[in-house]
Amino acid sequence: MSSKPIPDVSSVIKDPRQRKEFAVFWDALGEEDSDATMLVLRGHLYAESLLERLIRIGLPRGDKIIDNGAYSFAQKLVLVEALNSVRDEHISSLRSLNKLRNQCAHDLGKAIVLVDVTRVGSSLGKDYTRIRLSNEDSVLPVLRGVLGMICGALSRSCIKIEDDHIAALEPKSPKLEKAKPSD
Repeated sequence: MSSKPIPDVSSVIKDPRQRKEFAVFWDALGEEDSDATMLVLRGHLYAESLLERLIRIGLPRGDKIIDNGAYSFAQKLVLVEALNSVRDEHISSLRSLNKLRNQCAHDLGKAIVLVDVTRVGSSLGKDYTRIRLSNEDSVLPVLRGVLGMICGALSRSCIKIEDDHIAALEPKSPKLEKAKPSD
């Protein structure tokens, strides 16, 4: 979907699975010059898909919640927060992203400005400051950077939980007892 090539993130993202997920994220956000409202909507949808993935893999029957429940983004976020697999600053940013998305849905003429993006990104602390400074306070690139930070954190949490589940399923090798010297 994105006409611009995916940026080379290999120096920042070492895990090839995370780089692959970044490519999916980049494509999901769409054109680099799309408007900020579309970016918020696409980022919100992508984040929600990652929340659902965390619920599916983090709860014993998470599939029942996702497939049979009519849970809102906010309710899914509470479930993920209860899993304690996503840092508080990312949860806070996701709450703010959801509020901004709801504002866009209820006010079709809403223009997203840097103050809106700051509400979403401020809980990221120094990372948000770095994003703002490196993008000269330009709304679209700052928003893209914030969404990348949030979705990257969710993606890392998904991969970690998946790895933990795989490790739990692997057969444990029996501990070899040390042979006692015979008298």
